[in-house]
Order: sequence, then structure tokens, then C-alpha cells
Amino acid sequence: MSDKKIDYLDLNQENVLYTYKECLVPKEYIGKYPEEEYKVKIFTEESCGKDSPEIVFNNSKLYLHSYNIAHLLGQLKVTHEGLAAFTLPMGFINFKNEPWTKDNTTLMALYYLGVAADFIPIFKKIPGSDKVMSTTAAVFPSFPKGHPKFVPLFNEEATSTEKDQ
Repeated sequence: MSDKKIDYLDLNQENVLYTYKECLVPKEYIGKYPEEEYKVKIFTEESCGKDSPEIVFNNSKLYLHSYNIAHLLGQLKVTHEGLAAFTLPMGFINFKNEPWTKDNTTLMALYYLGVAADFIPIFKKIPGSDKVMSTTAAVFPSFPKGHPKFVPLFNEEATSTEKDQ
């Protein structure tokens, strides 16, 4: 049995913020266990001309929630369309071509999780533009658990076999 959570969460504000909060290192613990910390920015001065705030995640929690993070990102329209790149605001739209949130903070939380779990690279400036882009090339399209096209992306037996090797 895998030691990762496989909840197949629906892409919505509540689930994204829950996962984000679960993976964060509480402010009062930052620096106490540096080997468990993973500091993340979704864009940097070097990549975009400006820095995003640095968020500190717990490595073990990111690992635990990695399948859920992949499943959430898999429900984005940009993932289903297999685009080579997408801009920041394109992440507001889910596979049904509907906004899954209107809250910029929630969208940024999803992006931070995606970068921290290595499913999306940091955002980079599009040459000759003020826009920044990333890619979901490392993410597979997914559907919510109750959707008729839902297929489990992760086989628990396969993950336990990988773990035992």
C-alpha cells in the first residue's frame, strides 16, 4: 500500500486551499526543521523580472499529497488541451471550460503546489511580452471522481510495488 494520499479531489477552492494549508510549514516552525522545508517561488526576478513571495512547504506533506496535487492540476482546461504553454489567468478555467475559482489567491496556491511538487515549472516571461507562462506537460488530464469519464490515474498496488523496491 502506498504511503501517499489518493483522494481524487475535485478541483475547487476548498480542496485547493485545504491541500495548500496541509502542505505548508506553520510560520512558527519555519527554520526549526530545515531538512523538512522546501522553499518555493512560482516566478523569480531571473525568470520574470519580479519575485513572487517565497512559500515554505513541508517535504513530507508534499510527498503525501503529490497524487492529489497532480489530480487537481489534471482538471485544468490547459492540461486537457495539452497546450505547450499557458499564462497565469488560463488556470482559472477547468476542463468543462468554466471558472473553478475567481479568487486569485486560490489560483496562486494551486500554482505553488504544482511548482513545489514538480508538476509545473516556475513561470517564465514570454519573450517580447509582459505575460508569464508555464506548462502542464508533466500532468495527465483527469476528471473529478463523480464524473462519467473518471478513471483512477494512480494504481495503489503499483505505487506500493514501487515503494517496496
